[in-house]
Amino acid sequence: MTRSARTRGIAAALFVALLGAPMAHAQSAPAANPVASVQFVAAAAVGVSQAAQLATPGQLPSTFAQPAQRPDSPNVFGTVSMPLKMLPAGVRWGKLMNAPLDGPALTRLAADASGLDRDQQVAFVQSAVSRSVRNAAPSGECSDDGYWASANETLTRGMGDCVDIAVAKMEALRSLGVAERDLYLTKGHVGGKGREATALLVRSGDDFWLLPPDGAQPIRAGSDGASATFDPIVTYGLGTNWLHGRRTSPAAAQ
Repeated sequence: MTRSARTRGIAAALFVALLGAPMAHAQSAPAANPVASVQFVAAAAVGVSQAAQLATPGQLPSTFAQPAQRPDSPNVFGTVSMPLKMLPAGVRWGKLMNAPLDGPALTRLAADASGLDRDQQVAFVQSAVSRSVRNAAPSGECSDDGYWASANETLTRGMGDCVDIAVAKMEALRSLGVAERDLYLTKGHVGGKGREATALLVRSGDDFWLLPPDGAQPIRAGSDGASATFDPIVTYGLGTNWLHGRRTSPAAAQ
């Protein structure tokens, strides 16, 4: 058995165990235990090779003291999300939610969208940032140089990598009043198993929007056919991270 296969097995089994659904019962009553058919096909890609990386409810960070502040689980693009213990990128993302929102470039960009509703603001920010910032990576790749620039810095320079672009959109939406708990950074593959990408995910009411780094229109994460558009691996939100898995047939989950 390969390392990636062992990883998938560990993650899938632990997902079931944490929800109180023994694997022994999964085969005899699959209809009553839908989580038994969840397979975490991307665990190895984010280094989640040990069961300890998955967080039980009692291990959630202290920032979850008030349930009203807890971000909704991003079960997007046909996936099921499972909370993780905080990863370094998730800690950085959380700190950005307390960063100051200032600078003339950010102020100018957000000013024209102040009277719009949530979905209109999402579309406006996606379009405005895409016009103002070009991807600095060669051949349009979605890289991360390790330096996460502020929105004002990225907008002033007019260039940045995928994470810089996502941060610029996030800070623009924060400045428009979007709650921090509704803003996520997600990493996955474009077009199923295509090229890797990092992008902003925004909750709007009962739905989510993905803001692609290449300037395309926002993608409704729960829309028909959306699962073939983006394949999320891991998502960072306010106070927690999630690993994404997909439901498989009971036979494939054995």
